[in-house]
Amino acid sequence: METTQTRAAQQANIKSEIILPVIALFLICIITALALGMTNQATSPVIASNNAKVADQERKKLLPNANAFKEIAAPQGVDKINSVYQAENGVGMVIESYEQGYSGAVPAMVAFDKSGKVAGVTFLSNTETVGLGQKVRDKSFSAQFAKRSSNEIALSDIDTITSATISSKAAMNAVNHAIAAYQALQGGK
Repeated sequence: METTQTRAAQQANIKSEIILPVIALFLICIITALALGMTNQATSPVIASNNAKVADQERKKLLPNANAFKEIAAPQGVDKINSVYQAENGVGMVIESYEQGYSGAVPAMVAFDKSGKVAGVTFLSNTETVGLGQKVRDKSFSAQFAKRSSNEIALSDIDTITSATISSKAAMNAVNHAIAAYQALQGGK
C-alpha cells in the first residue's frame, strides 16, 4: 500500500518535473511574443517608409523627367496590378504588375511615356532560381522591353533567358499586364 508520504512525494515530483517547466516555457513564450510584437509595431512604419522611398526612386529612374508621382486607381478588369502612379507633370505613368514564375511572383515596374511607348522596365526582387530566373533582373534582359509600343508582347519578340523560359515568360507576362492596364486607363487605345 502506498503511504500518504509516497503520494505526496510523487505529486511534488510531478510538480517539479512537469508543471513548473511548462509554466516557465509558457511565460518565456508570452514574453517573447510581446517583445516581437512591440518590435514589429515600432519598425513597421520605418520599413514601409523606406520601401516607399525605394519604389519612388525606381519610378524616378524609369521616368527621369517626372517631377513627382501620384498614385491613381488601377483599372477595373485588369488582373495582377500592384499599383499605378501618374507623373504629376504629365510625362507618363509607371505601373507595377506581376506574374507567377517558376518559384514565385515576378514583379515588374513598367514606365510609359506620354506618347504611350514603354519608356523602361525594371524587374523587382523575386524568388526565382539564382543564376537562372534571377537573370530577369539583368539590365540586358529588361532593356529589350524599352521603346516598344504599348501593344502586347509575344514570347517570340524577346530573347528569353537560356534554361529559364518559365521566368522569362513570367517577366514578359508581367509587362503585358502593365500594358493591358495602361491601355485600359487610356480608354482601350
